[in-house]
Amino acid sequence: MLFNTYFTRTAYTLFKYDVRTAAPAVDYYFVQEGIEMKRKFLSVVIMLALFISLMPMTALADTEVKELNVTTTGYAFEGSVGDINTVIAESDCFSRIKITIRCHEVPESWPACEAHDKIDPRKHYGIEILLEPKDGYTVSGLKKDNVKVNGEVPNYFDNPAKPLKIPAGWKNTTVRVWHYFPRDLEREPKKMTFDLDGGSAPAAKPNVFNSYGTLFCYKGGDTVEPTEFNWFKDVAPEKPGFDFKGWKYGLAETANAAPYHIFGGYYDFVSGIPLDPPSPSGKYVIRFIADWKVKGAPDPKQIKKVKAEVLNFDDGNILGNIICGYLPDPIESISLKKFCICYSDPLGDIHRIEHGGYVIDSKCDYWFELYFTPKDGFAADGLKDDGVEAFVNNKPAKFMYLFNPCPEDMLPGGFAKETFVIKIGPFGSLLDEKKEFVEWDFDLDGGTEPEAGLFGPYRSVYLYKQGDTVLPEEFACFRDKNPKKTGFTFNGWEYRICEYNLIVPPALISEPLGKYGAAASAFDFDAGIPLDVALSGLPGTISPKSYYIKFKALWKKDDTPGNPGGTPGGTPGGTPGGTPGGTPGGNPGGTPGGTPGGTPGNLGGTPGKTPDKTTTGKVPDTGDDNGILIAFMSLSASLACLVALRAARKRTSGR
Repeated sequence: MLFNTYFTRTAYTLFKYDVRTAAPAVDYYFVQEGIEMKRKFLSVVIMLALFISLMPMTALADTEVKELNVTTTGYAFEGSVGDINTVIAESDCFSRIKITIRCHEVPESWPACEAHDKIDPRKHYGIEILLEPKDGYTVSGLKKDNVKVNGEVPNYFDNPAKPLKIPAGWKNTTVRVWHYFPRDLEREPKKMTFDLDGGSAPAAKPNVFNSYGTLFCYKGGDTVEPTEFNWFKDVAPEKPGFDFKGWKYGLAETANAAPYHIFGGYYDFVSGIPLDPPSPSGKYVIRFIADWKVKGAPDPKQIKKVKAEVLNFDDGNILGNIICGYLPDPIESISLKKFCICYSDPLGDIHRIEHGGYVIDSKCDYWFELYFTPKDGFAADGLKDDGVEAFVNNKPAKFMYLFNPCPEDMLPGGFAKETFVIKIGPFGSLLDEKKEFVEWDFDLDGGTEPEAGLFGPYRSVYLYKQGDTVLPEEFACFRDKNPKKTGFTFNGWEYRICEYNLIVPPALISEPLGKYGAAASAFDFDAGIPLDVALSGLPGTISPKSYYIKFKALWKKDDTPGNPGGTPGGTPGGTPGGTPGGTPGGNPGGTPGGTPGGTPGNLGGTPGKTPDKTTTGKVPDTGDDNGILIAFMSLSASLACLVALRAARKRTSGR
């Protein structure tokens, strides 16, 4: 309305032309020569007003970016950083995009990677994306939950990005996305702890021997690199009245637990630390133990080699008849304090037997532990695994560990802490070479485990051969623990005896022998499984003497009718948007995104290209109701222009 009034008054003032009546004002005299010029001028003004009224309303308000979708491809442990490609669906909303692949290589820092860098599965990687919106776009309402990197909410999202994390010259509206790449979940940083044995860290570095985590990720069988320990390599602890001799080192399960394995000698910071000694729980904590010498005391003579042997180890013999001998270098440098025979049971308990009346049983897998203490003037600091020879019944032992010094939880009372242990074994085939471990696995027939990893595969703890009975205690791991299946009741275990074969599944050599478990007439857990089926020695078998037991769950369909067809409107395929495998990476090494030296290039994508776009991230929005008012004013202006044009034509045609 205001626009119409303004236009009417303007037309009357300029031309003395009343658009309300389409007639000339009474006080104006038209000259014939001016009619044509004024008519053309009026037409231009009217067309200009009409053009302005038809301009798009979006030009008067910024477009709000409400979503951000990032997709990365090419990340693989066998590939290179340059193989990583990044696509941003809403890239045309941004004037600048900077993509950087970063790697956790030093504590508290994430330097940028180069395109030629190989992706190392032991390292943590992440992608950092900086985006500066174009003029006419706003990201003020963009939230973390509306940002997705490969379908997941990013680990970090800063809107706006902190000034220290954006390059110079970028605007304060820049947003930052940070997300970890997936990693091998079997690998993890390994904790390092220190036992200073009454010493302390030097005053200049009071925290140097605090607990740390390795920079890289490791799993059992890996070797921890010596570079992991460079930060304390040349730093020695202090103890009044003593000289620091070096670091004893070993492996423990937790930070406070006694080591279950002690390596021989001192750590040299040249070789790595292997994570291959068996861990009771699969956990590896690296323990460094300070070793001291009284100031001014002479250096002891080092024990270089030890030959240990076990005689009379036979099935049915008693422990009292077994002889343990040893020959050290130098001669008479050590004393045998005690020895014991050990085995584990199906529950995982370790039995250490020292009494002489114990009868050796061929079904058990044994090992021996021999405890030695250096005599006065001698030391075993430098004795390592390669300095020990072990024999059983005059045959070389097939497996051996040296605990030097002896772990605290194994050290008998009254023994010096310098005591070391030679572990010979395990072995059972020396007693009866026909006996083997029996392996078994489970077929749940569509069911699920009541707890993760419950149903194997497993192998027996004891050794068996044809004619033996697999003891019921072997199956304690799943006794009274039944699988589950919707609409069914567990009805026991059917089992088959098979021959262990390289072909999967194993070759069947017997019919089902019965049910094992819950059925009323089934075989129960109080009896064993007889191995009374002859082995055929099939081609491809691992051993012609190796049995395999296959358990299959039996189910009884529930009588109560369920919900046929499932739940209408349910979510087929599970709940989307979940995080498979948990949240990878965590926050190792501190908060990523520190500003490393130099500005890396655009790795992992070409921000200048326009990728395949989605429309979900660009939602035009005026932000208020001004658009409705403007549209109404434009319509009014257009109608006023048309009325004026019609009146002008009528007036001029009348002349």
